[in-house]
Amino acid sequence: MVVAVMMMVNIDHAINAIWRVRRKRSPLAMFLLYWAILTLGPLLIGISMAVTSFLVSIPFFAEATASRELRGHLLALMPLLASLVAFTLLYALVPNRRVPFLHALAGGVLAALLFELAKHGFAFYLTNFPTYEAIYGALAVIPIFLVWIYLTWVIALLGAEFSYCLIIFRDQGWHGREGEGGDFLLAYRLLRELWLAQQGGKALAAGRMAALLGHVPEERLERLLVQLEKADLVLLSEDGEWALARDLSRFTLLQLYRARPFVLPPPRMLARSGESSDQGLRRILDLLDEDMELNMQVPLADLYDEVA
Repeated sequence: MVVAVMMMVNIDHAINAIWRVRRKRSPLAMFLLYWAILTLGPLLIGISMAVTSFLVSIPFFAEATASRELRGHLLALMPLLASLVAFTLLYALVPNRRVPFLHALAGGVLAALLFELAKHGFAFYLTNFPTYEAIYGALAVIPIFLVWIYLTWVIALLGAEFSYCLIIFRDQGWHGREGEGGDFLLAYRLLRELWLAQQGGKALAAGRMAALLGHVPEERLERLLVQLEKADLVLLSEDGEWALARDLSRFTLLQLYRARPFVLPPPRMLARSGESSDQGLRRILDLLDEDMELNMQVPLADLYDEVA
């Protein structure tokens, strides 16, 4: 049991590292998740392995009519379906963030297909190339087991990477629709939401901010939050929520622009968005041709207060 829990901790860390998740679950949530995976995971993988072994071994028995019927399409699909459910649940539940179900399912499909290929390849090797028994004798099962465990988790992590890459692909599409200057505009709006939350003594989770900002891809939002954290503008609480780390009444628009290599959005982008909360920023950007540094020396809190 201890070894199983330690293995789950390593899996949890690896998958959350793939998804760039930094916040940790509460002990109760972690216990319930580990319990569910340790209960359902081996059951589903065991069903997949057992049915595959049965299908592989059938040719060694008498070719009875009943046996041929058991090798029908439904039975042949059971290992794939069991693996698909197991991997999809792994990618949907283990990352400590919201994972779109279709992305988890796509990763599960890839991992399940690779897992089935690996199982049949492994079975073919064991049944047709028994030389490993001559080399290792009675201990042959140990290296075979270790190689199989390694191969299984390479496949599992590859599926997780594929699922995460779908988020990045969607993020790039969203960024393309925003155009040049989208990061600066997103940072400006993000800080405004945190400033409004601060007025009520609250902090915001990344998912909540993504919804408030018009369903921005959460991955892109968290990446920007990390960059703003490095600039000492925001901080992450122990509860996994974000809050301001600076007094925005003393932090200017020019300082935000210089906090990282931003590109300023063209005024037409703000006019096209039609956001009333951007009117202060739009007014400043319209004056940039006159004197950029002078006109951007405006505290962010003053701009936010205009439409609060």
